[in-house]
Amino acid sequence: MLLQLSLHPLSARTYNQLRTIVAEAWESISPDHLDSIVNTIGERCRDVIAAKGGHTKW
Repeated sequence: MLLQLSLHPLSARTYNQLRTIVAEAWESISPDHLDSIVNTIGERCRDVIAAKGGHTKW
């Protein structure tokens, strides 16, 4: 996933540092990427149900 690839090893030592890291990661996600997630949510849900909560391609 894009977010996982963009996060550096967690170096936050305080809650505020963690908030900053998470906010920066969130800001780095493009609207187009979010649109693609929203547009495929039905398929994602069907796959999770079919896999009985197990692993899916998503």
